[in-house]
Amino acid sequence: MTEYLAEAAPSAEGFARLARHVLYIPGYAPEGPERHHALVSREAARFARVWGVEVDVSPIRPALPDGPPTTWTLTTRMREATAVTTFETLAWEDFVRADFRTSLRHKLVEGAATLGDAISSGLLARVWRAAPWFGFAYLYPFLWIFGCVLAGAAAAAVIVAFAPSVSGLALGALVGAGVFVAALKALQGSGLFAIHLLDDWSAQRRYRLRSDPAFERRLDAFAARISEIDRAESNDEILVVGHSSGSFLAIDAVARAFQVDEGLGTRKSQVALLTVGVAELLVAMHPGAGWLRDRIARLAHEKRLFWAEVVGHFDALNFSRRSPTEELGFEKGGRNPRFVRIRLNDMLERSKVVAMSRSLNAFRIHFQFVMANDKRASYDFFSLLCGARTAKAQFRREVSETMAPWP
Repeated sequence: MTEYLAEAAPSAEGFARLARHVLYIPGYAPEGPERHHALVSREAARFARVWGVEVDVSPIRPALPDGPPTTWTLTTRMREATAVTTFETLAWEDFVRADFRTSLRHKLVEGAATLGDAISSGLLARVWRAAPWFGFAYLYPFLWIFGCVLAGAAAAAVIVAFAPSVSGLALGALVGAGVFVAALKALQGSGLFAIHLLDDWSAQRRYRLRSDPAFERRLDAFAARISEIDRAESNDEILVVGHSSGSFLAIDAVARAFQVDEGLGTRKSQVALLTVGVAELLVAMHPGAGWLRDRIARLAHEKRLFWAEVVGHFDALNFSRRSPTEELGFEKGGRNPRFVRIRLNDMLERSKVVAMSRSLNAFRIHFQFVMANDKRASYDFFSLLCGARTAKAQFRREVSETMAPWP
């Protein structure tokens, strides 16, 4: 391998010293960059043990002057190579927190509109055909709310049975409504994530309608940040990562960046997009989301971009059967994405997989895409973050080959 110097080109296999900037767009969650910094710090230590490398993680700091802390650095030393990765969170948790603060009444009205739209537009049927488990996950919060309705109705029926009169009916209605509200509040405070997902599906409907100018401005800011980092020409790779609901936001932001910056991807940095635990089809399959389908189609044919989409049958919250371009019926010939299926048993010890399956912790499984492995495997998120090979080089390897961090 030809040694890489700052002014030299990389070899086909990797770099002796690589500078990378990761822009991470998380899913629909109220936690901010501090939580992601803690997760990355913990998982980087796990990755270092598996691969026998050294990873230093800096404290979190502002990406821009007077801005909130959203950025940190991972310095990885391995064999004869070093990788320095700037990890930056493109934050949007303030919108999620605002959704969480809305009243239960508002959530129910929004949720009813969202479910009605999903059924009448055919979105739910399309999701169910593409990924039945995801179809069930979509209905999950509504089934719990229906259970609350049944609890209220049962309480009212008991009252009416013991007092079959006009006053009994009034008392039954009052008690039934009270039980329904109490059950909803208990559901909201539980760890079942039903109200969380209800807010998520409603937020996706608003995003599809592009009804929030502030959110549109945030996505424009994401795109501008991608372009700004590329123009600095201080990195060998810019890697945009979208996880869960962040997958369609990452696709949208990258497409906007290419639209406004004709030089993006032609300067020093290789520009790559990684979508994992993907949910973009929840929006793109809607008949009214032609604008997002157009952006997916653009990235599918964008020569200046490498895009990998990583999925797994083990995750109920992703579309793992076919690539988004195939599911959307696009014509063949696109260069993106590189569609990769992975297996949970290849990444984690079997005992841990069994424990996770028994606990029915779907969200923990969903997060494995952006966590370290227990063993060396063909997909390793932290090899992509900390390795001395670009994402394009990593995904060029044979499917059976481990995703080693070093060249």
